[in-house]
This record gives sequence, C-alpha cells and structure tokens, in this order.
Amino acid sequence: MSKNAISFQIILLAVMISPGHAQSPDETRLETIRISADEAFEDIQPGTLYLEGNFLMQSHEWKLESRRATVYGQPDRPDEVYLEGSPARFLITRTDADRQYTVEAEAMEIKYLRSPGTLELTGNALLKLDNEVINSNVIKYDINSKHYWAGGTDGVMIEVPPVD
Repeated sequence: MSKNAISFQIILLAVMISPGHAQSPDETRLETIRISADEAFEDIQPGTLYLEGNFLMQSHEWKLESRRATVYGQPDRPDEVYLEGSPARFLITRTDADRQYTVEAEAMEIKYLRSPGTLELTGNALLKLDNEVINSNVIKYDINSKHYWAGGTDGVMIEVPPVD
C-alpha cells in the first residue's frame, strides 16, 4: 500500500480545544473531536504528534485543515497546534451575548495557542470576522478579546461592507 494511501483516523471523546464557548472557561463540555491525516507519528518525547497529508481536526464548532500539522500536548486539549498548508485553514463558530459569529483564518502557516486563545497567521494571511476581511503578510488575532494586529512588508488591506 502506498504511503499516501495510508489513512489515519482518531476519534476522541474530548474537551473542546477552544476557550470561550458559551460556558465559562472553568466548565468543560464533552464532545467528539475527529482528527484525520494520511500519516501520523509521535515524537520520541511524549506530547508531540506529527500529522502529514490532508490533515483535518474538527468538532461541531471548529475545524482546522492543512497539508501538515504538529499538535503539542494531548490531542483532546493541545497546548499548541501548528499548521502548514497551501493554505492552512482555521474556522471557529462562537456564541457571545446571544449572538453567533464565525472567525475564518487562512495562511501558509497558522499557530494556535489554546491557553491565551490566540492565532498567529503568517504568509498571505487572511482573517474574516463577520463581514470584515483583513489581508496582510502577518496577522495576530486574540479570539477571546476579538482584537487583531496586522502588518508586514506589503502592508494591510481591510475590507468592510457598507452598513444598511
């Protein structure tokens, strides 16, 4: 069987990867997390999982996709997830004050840090927040405070649709 044909599938009953869902951060909610890739292997040091080819990690509220991923910490509650892709994608749907919104991110590299709840996008980065679209070489986004910083050699482009 060819290397690309090998399929790897993990299904975990786990605590959500993202902080700040409808419950307080101290409360936990169990849900199924699905991780798939063409190949997966653990580092010699425990707590690091490498996934190659068609990486997908998702629950009903978030989805991560890339060509390659490194998961640091336990797969059900990773400390950090590093995505490399063409492009890598991160999507999360959140509920805040009786309003549901979606955060979409794309870049050649994405680093997600669970504890502070931040995304770092590098390389043709694109961040969609409701109807606002931010495009830059580098974007840093705090999921909890909903604030971003964008910059880089080509500057920043922000598109905001007209308000009715």
